[in-house]
Amino acid sequence: ALLQFHETGGETFLPGQVLNAHTWPNDMPYDTDSILGCPCGFRCDWTKLGPVTLDAVREQIALARRVRPLINEDYYALFPQERDQSTWIGWQFDAPSQGQGFVVLLRPPACPVNTATFKLIGLDPKATYRIEPVHGATLPAGEMTGAQLLHGKTISLEPHASAVYLYTKLK
Repeated sequence: ALLQFHETGGETFLPGQVLNAHTWPNDMPYDTDSILGCPCGFRCDWTKLGPVTLDAVREQIALARRVRPLINEDYYALFPQERDQSTWIGWQFDAPSQGQGFVVLLRPPACPVNTATFKLIGLDPKATYRIEPVHGATLPAGEMTGAQLLHGKTISLEPHASAVYLYTKLK
């Protein structure tokens, strides 16, 4: 909880590349998604991880590398920043210069609300965007207009679950 509060608050005035967070690979992907957008490290004894956990860590590292070029442009908190774990958490990194961005949505363990509506920020309402769900996503892959994404989309997650979406502006 404290780490998520730190990340969602710190990103509003610090570039993503300067924040640093470590996670333990025992509760993925929620925990690693909750720090996605900053340098992420794993505190663990790699020799004691089983093959399933190692594969999950590899996937999270690959995702972190994929979004790393997007974290130093525009950052938007998608929900009010709260210290408790009873409300949804989410943010968007938008790199207009690259026509790409990503969204992280988290439903904390104590959050009683099944669904959340998130509205992306800074998109061109007349453009079309390709949406790529990475995991935990209830929105299907496909194309949506900027206007649709700016108006809002509703997703559903189980408690202590996360969803990550990548988006690309189509030319």
